[in-house]
Amino acid sequence: MGCDIVSWVEVYLPETHPWKAVLRAFPADSFERTHDNIDLVSPPFRTRNYGLFGVLAGVRNYSCCEPLAKPRGLPDDCDVPGGCLANEIEDLEGFHSYSWFLLSELLSFDYERVFWNRRIRRGKDGAALAQEGDGVHETYRNFLGQRYMDALDIMKGLGDPDQVRVIFCFGD
Repeated sequence: MGCDIVSWVEVYLPETHPWKAVLRAFPADSFERTHDNIDLVSPPFRTRNYGLFGVLAGVRNYSCCEPLAKPRGLPDDCDVPGGCLANEIEDLEGFHSYSWFLLSELLSFDYERVFWNRRIRRGKDGAALAQEGDGVHETYRNFLGQRYMDALDIMKGLGDPDQVRVIFCFGD
């Protein structure tokens, strides 16, 4: 059984004080453009990427990277858009490891830091945990990939990094 992520971005609007979900700010991938006939989507993180899940919250952390933080829960003032319509999900019941980060927190992380990625491919059996001497040392930037860095760049354009946050959870 796989694990998927649900995510959305919110911007704080000081004049009215609520956090508001940002809809359709991220480029659709080729499948979404072809299958759903859309150019922009709301979730910044939407593909099954266990490396990202491990970095964000320690979920499915097969690479043994250091998570940015333990899951924090949903913020009390979050804008679950129409039951999470930004993700076409009616509600978040049954999900787990709810958490969030301010964009400023994500931007302050040292993505050039190197860690020992212990997830390796072993023959037809797929992924396995590397033994001493196996695996690779790589930067978090390389590990997370360009798609993650592009999402951060788009979020930078949404407002002050202390007033932009990404909220996420996981479903098995």
